[in-house]
Order: sequence, then structure tokens, then C-alpha cells
Amino acid sequence: MPLQTGSWTANVGGVPTQIQITGMDGQGNVSGNISGNSFSGFWNEDSQRITFLLAPLTVGENLSIQIFVGYLFTDPVNLTGASGTVFFTLTGYVEDFLTGVTANPAPPGLIGPPPSAKCSLFGWYAQIGVD
Repeated sequence: MPLQTGSWTANVGGVPTQIQITGMDGQGNVSGNISGNSFSGFWNEDSQRITFLLAPLTVGENLSIQIFVGYLFTDPVNLTGASGTVFFTLTGYVEDFLTGVTANPAPPGLIGPPPSAKCSLFGWYAQIGVD
């Protein structure tokens, strides 16, 4: 089942957002953005796995890097805001790396809750409906 391009309704660590998957080539290279922040990564059709790196975000002395890993499946249940006849869901985890002076709240552009030494791994999911 191919990865759908378009606007995905998402939740990253409890924070609602939108993921735009804007392109994918024949080699599985994926591009898009989350809340206006660009990412690039890979789609593996055999394992139905997406892996992408949110472009490093620099705010003051902070450098934020987020690595997303997720798996695709069809879902009989639709999330609020998703419409269509078939629903595709991505779910997985995001690993956050924040260097420099730790800020709370997190620097602008960081998707999800601010990471700490105690918690830098968060769950995420996204859904898109198609007709």
C-alpha cells in the first residue's frame, strides 16, 4: 500500500498538528513539512515504514533535531477532522535531541512536548482519509 501525499491530521506527544507529505520519488525519498518546518526522509514500501528527520531548528543557543519513525496501516476508525472512505494511519515514535540551554517551553518550531534527560522519546500518529 503506497504512502499517501497530502495533509495528515497528526498528534505528536499529545500536541495536535498537521503533517504535509509533499513528495515521494521512485527510490522512496520523502519530503514534507510539519507546522511549516521542512523534513526529508525515506519510505520503505516493503515494511510500510517511514523515517524522517525534521530539519535542525536553531533558536538562540538551542539546536533541536527530531527523528520520526512510523508504520502505515489502514484503519476502520477515523480521527476528528479526517474525512474520506479509506483511512490511512501512521503511528510510531519521535526521538528529540535538544542541545544548548534547555528551554521550557521548548524552542519555537519544536514539535511536541519539550524533551529532557528523563524523557526524550514520544509517541506520534497521523491520519489521512482518501476517497
